[in-house]
Amino acid sequence: MTRGRFNNLIGRRFGRLEVVDRARNRNKHVYWRCRCDCGNEVEVRGDALTRGPTVSCGCYHDDIVTKHGMWKTPIYNIWQSMLGRCENQNAHAYNLYGGRGIGVCVAWHDFETFCADIGPRPGDNYSLDRIDNDSGYRPDNCQWATKKQQGRNRSNNRIIELDGNRRCVSEWASITGINHGTLTQRLNRGWTARQTLTMPVDLGNRWKRR
Repeated sequence: MTRGRFNNLIGRRFGRLEVVDRARNRNKHVYWRCRCDCGNEVEVRGDALTRGPTVSCGCYHDDIVTKHGMWKTPIYNIWQSMLGRCENQNAHAYNLYGGRGIGVCVAWHDFETFCADIGPRPGDNYSLDRIDNDSGYRPDNCQWATKKQQGRNRSNNRIIELDGNRRCVSEWASITGINHGTLTQRLNRGWTARQTLTMPVDLGNRWKRR
């Protein structure tokens, strides 16, 4: 795309959405004001329209889930909140998720696929957790976890000290070349700092580097 120019989407339709106006720029992305066939108006990021994930104000997914009897169930609310905080700039905490590049994989825009991948929620005290907090929502980076488990996974709370060097998990991941999620799993299993940071990925723990 030519610097300073953008693809004008006004008048185009994407699923149930018709683009009626350009909204504003945010985080180097262009947002468009869209009118849904159900009457609602929403602001949607341009690439979410042109690449296909967003096709309605949310009513499309509501219609699908209603047919399967999952409307307003806890897992549906979790799924909807996940999409909202990553893709709706007006959502609570959007700046902590979508605003800093945390997204939802294309497959998980489908509620049934999300349910099949993540599996049943173990209990009411479990919520959706990302193993690597710098990566998005996808099958290999998400799990059900309690608040206590999630607290242990926060990169800004996990400091590893080895030979007088104190660094957070993300920094050690860059230094050692070991995946952030693998380091976190090792710590959660009770490994020492030296074991966590020096054990080769393909030896001892049998975890393959992703």
